Amino acid sequence: MSTERILITRTEPGASKTANLATQRGYSPVVSPLARVEMLHADVSLDAIDAVALTSPNGARAFARLTPERSLPVLAVGGATAEAAREAGFTEITDADSDAAGLAQLISDRMMPGTRILHARGEIVARDLSGLLAGHGILVLPLIVYRTHAVSSFTEPARAALQQGPVIAAVHSPGGASRLVAALEALGGIPAGLFAAAISPAAAEPLRAAGIAPVEIADAPTDAGLLDAADRLGGEPEGQ
Repeated sequence: MSTERILITRTEPGASKTANLATQRGYSPVVSPLARVEMLHADVSLDAIDAVALTSPNGARAFARLTPERSLPVLAVGGATAEAAREAGFTEITDADSDAAGLAQLISDRMMPGTRILHARGEIVARDLSGLLAGHGILVLPLIVYRTHAVSSFTEPARAALQQGPVIAAVHSPGGASRLVAALEALGGIPAGLFAAAISPAAAEPLRAAGIAPVEIADAPTDAGLLDAADRLGGEPEGQ
């Protein structure tokens, strides 16, 4: 299989950033966000908070809108989230370079019992950080800072790419994987010639369960890692 087309369904502004990097790597990105993000108002109290946990770039951007505080340590789930926090002005950032379970492991390894962590998160999360840290004596305080609204259909260029094939779907989250599968089912099912690069094992699970194959998992939870996974699928453009 060889294709230069990559379907990007993550929310903006991340979709455009991924598309720009894909273009630099020689791919032809097809952008069709399957969700939009609503930033929520929330009362932020950082009294007695020791660190902030961020499990998505949207969480980083939404939290940054709610407070001018930038000096608290940030514990980020992966490279894309760490980059979003850095762009928002946070300076002390630790990147777990993993998924929610890996972030929980990092926190339990580095934080003392009694630590209070604010988890700035979406309304729906794939894994509950407080549950993952239960029994470690670390208090995780959830703060819902954004809501994701699903978009049920692809753009016309995306529909055309899926019909023509082959195309690689770049999948950035478990929720994004589920939305991709739902949109494909609404379109008539999994088309021949659709392959996927997933940012994590958790993001790969819904894709494989739906029958998409092959699915390649990124070695690092970043756009660069995702495009490397696309290369391994056979999508590396000629001359790269």
